[in-house]
Amino acid sequence: MLCSLRSFKKTSFGDGTGVLRLVADGCSGQNKNSVIIGMCSKWLSEDAPANLKSIELIFPVTGHSLLPADRVFAQMEKKVRNIEVITKPLEDVDLLRESGLVFHLGQESEVRDWKQGVTDNLKSTGSWNFPFRQSKRLDIFNTF
Repeated sequence: MLCSLRSFKKTSFGDGTGVLRLVADGCSGQNKNSVIIGMCSKWLSEDAPANLKSIELIFPVTGHSLLPADRVFAQMEKKVRNIEVITKPLEDVDLLRESGLVFHLGQESEVRDWKQGVTDNLKSTGSWNFPFRQSKRLDIFNTF
């Protein structure tokens, strides 16, 4: 979500854009998804463009997801298998750079405690009036 947040801040949404659709990398029952929902609702209520009215968060069905990140991870595993010992942290960074963009947390990107930060916008999932674990899609609306 860090990459998405960076992208959202730099993205110019057109006037006709009313819904932002995001696809989660795991099923809805994972704890991290409640933080992602809180992050999205906080961004939508505080920083999103005025014409953006809702965020649709889609959760994959349990099983093999075939997300692009899965393919990159498999490529990285193949490269790491051929290396006996990684002696310097920069060797890890070089391997990561071969597969995608690398951001240094705290230097090139902002670090926040989102789990604590979203408590104002989100109740715990156990107190919701529907079984969140079984959700396939969640819509977050800006009511302001």
